[in-house]
Amino acid sequence: MDLRTIINHGYGIRTGLALARIMPKSAGYALARFLARGIAMQRKQPMVKAVRTNQWVARDGQVTSAELDEAVRQTFVDRAYSIFDLYHNLQKPERMSEYVEFSPEYKALIERSQRRDEGMVVVLPHVSNYELVGLASALQGGQAVTLTLPEQPGGYKQHDIIRQKFGIEAVPASMASFKHATRHLQEGGTVATGVDRPLPESRYRPRFFGREAALPVHYVVLALRTNVPVVVAWVSRGDEGLYRVVNSDFIPMQKHPNRKTEILLNAERILEVAERYIRQNPQQWAMFFEVWPDVAPETLD
Repeated sequence: MDLRTIINHGYGIRTGLALARIMPKSAGYALARFLARGIAMQRKQPMVKAVRTNQWVARDGQVTSAELDEAVRQTFVDRAYSIFDLYHNLQKPERMSEYVEFSPEYKALIERSQRRDEGMVVVLPHVSNYELVGLASALQGGQAVTLTLPEQPGGYKQHDIIRQKFGIEAVPASMASFKHATRHLQEGGTVATGVDRPLPESRYRPRFFGREAALPVHYVVLALRTNVPVVVAWVSRGDEGLYRVVNSDFIPMQKHPNRKTEILLNAERILEVAERYIRQNPQQWAMFFEVWPDVAPETLD
């Protein structure tokens, strides 16, 4: 069975929540490490194959098999720590700020979202503890409509419920939610969404790490439609366990007479920034779906 199905099932999420709530941090991290390393050893599991492929590409293929094994272990361990920190503190939101360090520039984004005088689209790669940072941002007064996956199994829906408890308006992507997000941006609001979760049915193949990838481009369409800038936010976990948040400058959309070229041009400009951030700490890139399913398996042996 695909481990992603078990981990992301509603029962899996609720079990994790219950355990993390009662365990002290040292024991929680020890358990997280043990489980993560065990999963990383299951090379035939789709999520492990995906991480191996993604990590190999993110490192330009310049790693040995042993180095790639270690990168995969680090990725799963870092993700396990992030999940524990998130679940452990859900019942103590006042402590979340102790785990997060916002850069002055990101604090300015939060203030801008509160004023609602200028719209913006904030995009994030799936790096480190992006969920905890999102909740901490809401506790600091950040206001945004968050577009999530269009069809979500129980576990993902559970995360949307958690976001809503913290005052975050999380809506699955659909024609209706897209219209809602458009109005929100036109009224000076902020929309937040991911950029690196593969979308096989996408008609667009922007280049990411030098390779074409079936990635979403809805954030570009929104920004073009409402004439607002895009900003890329990034989370990284330091050795001391503190999650640091930084962001790029505003990226204005560039116009082009050809619609498809216009969307790809802007998507690649934004993905280039996300790529630059990921390269800083590739082992913290928590993408468990293959972004490049066509990568030759023999390169990963």
